[in-house]
Amino acid sequence: MGAGLVLLLAKSAVELNKMVELRKQMEILLTDIRNEIDHKKDVSFSVAESKTALISHSDCYEYGSISNCISYKFSESAENAVRDNTGGGKDRMEEELLEVELERLRLNVEEKNSSVHLRQDETEEKHYSGGNELAEEQSPPHSGVSARELERRLHELLETRQKERIAELESALECAERDLREKEREISWWRRSARLVSQHREEKLL
Repeated sequence: MGAGLVLLLAKSAVELNKMVELRKQMEILLTDIRNEIDHKKDVSFSVAESKTALISHSDCYEYGSISNCISYKFSESAENAVRDNTGGGKDRMEEELLEVELERLRLNVEEKNSSVHLRQDETEEKHYSGGNELAEEQSPPHSGVSARELERRLHELLETRQKERIAELESALECAERDLREKEREISWWRRSARLVSQHREEKLL
């Protein structure tokens, strides 16, 4: 019986060591995620620098339309910013999410530009027909989502994903700590049992 207790005690010690190692890994991973949040400002700054390129009409004409230009240049700037400010394969998820969000924004831009072009055609028809409503159409229509709005949405998306990852890691860390405490109590119980068995055997020998 004493040998069985010693064996169980040894197994419990191994499990405890595994839990301690798991806890260390979770703490390191949680620290890395929090460091990524500190780098988000750099990502936003890099995206902000791309706004000048977004409003360049000469570059837009090379891509055929303003919507395509905004979609292409903003996607390129955002992806470069993410690659420059994050490291390793663990950030692939953020890049994929950004690509999905940027694609959605691109579709919104194209949809809004379609309505803009329709309004422009109507304005031209009124102009050629000699109508009196030309003065009301002098102000240029809004050409889709602005670069500032795209930047804001990108920043909100990054912040939301980072907060979700931190919440998941903190929950996993709490579970690991709870399991660790249970293992410690179990090992403490086996140690007390082993001491009692040892004392009982010594008393019998005496």
